[in-house]
Amino acid sequence: MATAQDCPNCGNPLAQPQFSQSTTLADGWRLVKSRNPSGGGEIVSVMHAVDTAKSDVGLAGMSLRCGAIGPEVILILLDPVQTTGRLPVTLKTGSIKTQFEASVLQDGRAILLPLAATAVSNAAKRGTTEISITVDTQPQTINGIVPLTGLLSALNSLSVHCSGK
Repeated sequence: MATAQDCPNCGNPLAQPQFSQSTTLADGWRLVKSRNPSGGGEIVSVMHAVDTAKSDVGLAGMSLRCGAIGPEVILILLDPVQTTGRLPVTLKTGSIKTQFEASVLQDGRAILLPLAATAVSNAAKRGTTEISITVDTQPQTINGIVPLTGLLSALNSLSVHCSGK
């Protein structure tokens, strides 16, 4: 017979089993597999935290996950933004600046960039070592730097899990 010690959430009908597996990759990247909260298959992504010495506290990092037509870039926020619409986001690598209208996800804790994976991976292919991120949350902005060293290898690890998605 299972005890509360064996199954601390057994008496809680709202508790769902958590599934998350993380593998350390080179240069600070992580491959993460987690349960899809909406149901269905698992979500697979590669993630990197911001450079905390060069970033605002509000930006935690960047994630590239398997998407329907290729990797999707998601910015992870520590403090949720107070909008459910779209936010202006600027990515800068070297002298190249790209602006996007991004979708707010997960109650304002994540921001999905449209087709930004191409810009991020292209920056890594050019040898760019970091990407500058600005999220315009009105009335303030959130700024951060994410290292890109090791991204191409991380994307190769991700692509193995994205086939057929």
